[in-house]
Amino acid sequence: AAADAGRLHQQGPASTGRELSNLARALSEEAERSLQAVDLLLTDTSIWYRDKGARQTPADIENALRMRASATPQVSVLTITDAAGRQVYRSRQTGEPLADVSDRPYFMVQRDSRVAGLFINPPIVTRSERRAALVVSRRLETPAGAFAGVVTAIVTLDELREVYNAIDLGAGSALILTFDDGRLVVRQPPDPRAEGQTFGDLTSEQASAPRLARSPVDGREKFIVSLPVSDRPLVMSVTKDAHEAMAPWRAEMLGLALRTLALVAVGLLTMSLMLRQLLRVERGEQALRRSEQRYALAMEAANEGHAEWNLQERSFFASERWLRLHGTSPSTASMTPTTRMTSMTPASPPRPTQARELFESLDLHPSDRPI
Repeated sequence: AAADAGRLHQQGPASTGRELSNLARALSEEAERSLQAVDLLLTDTSIWYRDKGARQTPADIENALRMRASATPQVSVLTITDAAGRQVYRSRQTGEPLADVSDRPYFMVQRDSRVAGLFINPPIVTRSERRAALVVSRRLETPAGAFAGVVTAIVTLDELREVYNAIDLGAGSALILTFDDGRLVVRQPPDPRAEGQTFGDLTSEQASAPRLARSPVDGREKFIVSLPVSDRPLVMSVTKDAHEAMAPWRAEMLGLALRTLALVAVGLLTMSLMLRQLLRVERGEQALRRSEQRYALAMEAANEGHAEWNLQERSFFASERWLRLHGTSPSTASMTPTTRMTSMTPASPPRPTQARELFESLDLHPSDRPI
C-alpha cells in the first residue's frame, strides 16, 4: 500500500505537468496564428493604402476596410489614422465619433520609428468602441517613405474571452495571457482580483516543464506552465490548483485505505473464528479429560475393572484392576486375544463353555461378540 501511494503521488504531478504543457503549447500556437492573421491584414492594408487606397474616395476606402475586416473575425474594427493622429476611416460605424489618438502609445511608437513593425498596445478602453481591447498597429507611409499615419486593428478582450471560454480548462485551472513584462491581457475564467496586477512570476520562467508557485490572486499553490507566443511580446500561461491536481491521488488513496481496512477486517474476523474454534476444541478436550477422571474415580470407587477387545484390529486391553480380578499379571495387558485366552488357560485349549463364560465376563457389546 505504501509503495502504491508513493507511485501514485509521483504520477499525479507528472500527469498534471503533461496536461498543462500540452494545453499551454496548443494555446500559444493558436494565439500566434491569430496574430499572424491580424498582422497579414494590417500589412496588406498598409501596402494597399500606400499604393492606391489613399487616392480613393472616402466611401471606397471605408468599403474596402469593411471587406478586409470581415475576413478576419477576431478584428472588431479596422481604422486608419492620419499623420496628425486623427482617425479618418473605419471599417464600420461604432456609434462613436472619429477621435484624436495622438496620445496613444501605439501611435507615438509608429510615428517615431520606421522599424517598429507590428506593435501590440497593452489593453486600453478604445475611443472607437469604449470597450477594453488590444490595439494592434502598423505604420503607414507615403510612396516616398514619409510617415502617413497608422492602421490599427482592434481585438476586444471580450472576443478573446469567448475564444478561451470554449476551452475546458478543468477544475482549479486558469488561462492567463500576459505581456512579457507581466502586464495582464486576459484571464479565463475572469477574476476581479487579477485586474490591474502584474504577473512577473509567470513570465520570469518560460518553460514547458511545470513549476509550483503560490498564486498572487488567491494565495494557493499552483502548477504553472508558461510559454512565449512565438517571437511576440506575449506569454501564455496555464495554471492548475495543486490541491485539485492531487484530487485523483486522494481519491485513489481513499479507495486503497478502504480496501486495506476491508482486508484487515476480514483477517481479524478469520482469526476470531479460528480462535473461537480452538477454544471450543480446548473446552471439549478439557471436558473429555474431566469425564475420564470422573470415570476412573467411579471405577476405582466401585472396585471394578474394565477391558476392551477389538475384534477387527485383534487387540485387547484390560485395566490393572480387571487383570487383578482375573488373576492375571499387568504385563499381559496388551496381549492379543488368542494369547490372552492361552495365558488364562495354559493347560488345555478352552472349551466352548469356557470361552462363552469368558466372553460373558467381558460384557462385550453385542456387535463385538463372535458368532
